[in-house]
Amino acid sequence: MPKELQIDATKVNTGEGDATVGTFALNEDLHESVHFEGVNTVSDMATRMNELSGQVSDYKANAPVIPENIEGYSMEFPEGSNPDLTNGFLEVAHKQGLTNEQAKAFLQFNQERVTIQQADAIKSRKEADEKAVSDTENGLKDLWKENYEANMNKGMKVLKKFGDEDFFKELNTSGRGNSIHFAKFLHALHGVMGEDVFIGGPSAQPKGKMPITGDGRPKLVFPSMAKQT
Repeated sequence: MPKELQIDATKVNTGEGDATVGTFALNEDLHESVHFEGVNTVSDMATRMNELSGQVSDYKANAPVIPENIEGYSMEFPEGSNPDLTNGFLEVAHKQGLTNEQAKAFLQFNQERVTIQQADAIKSRKEADEKAVSDTENGLKDLWKENYEANMNKGMKVLKKFGDEDFFKELNTSGRGNSIHFAKFLHALHGVMGEDVFIGGPSAQPKGKMPITGDGRPKLVFPSMAKQT
């Protein structure tokens, strides 16, 4: 049996005359629709339509505004950002239907996350460097015992004499100087050089001059060689 709605034709059309009630039937596929639940008269339907149209109007008024293309986003990326990455971010934001404000919020969250990760990485690197320095110092003290200070001074003489600014920078950046093997190497190198090479330090006029090869490289003076001369 069709679902019928009652119509008071005179009231609908003129508001006057006999209250003759007519009926009309809804399509069968609409009988079970929740939108028509409780609707029995044309007045009921008009009320329901008015409510729904109001909801649609409210939705349109408050609907999120999605830019038509990535150029519609107004974003501030960190200075020096890779253009390919920033465009890729905007393309994903547009594909996911994000508004400008939503994309901004996500970008800010990501930047804060990256900042925290960088800070954690710096902290971890600092702790690792400090541990490497401590391990090297303690290891050399165990190795050299009471000669630790004297042997370290010998190694530093080699560094100060032959190392330049770029070399020191590389040692500090890479952490290669924090090595027991490196310290032992410097100490051994000092041992095979003539002591007169280091007299006076880098800022003073040396009393002796280190022998050099024909191409300008330092010529090491081994104890056995010194005995033969």
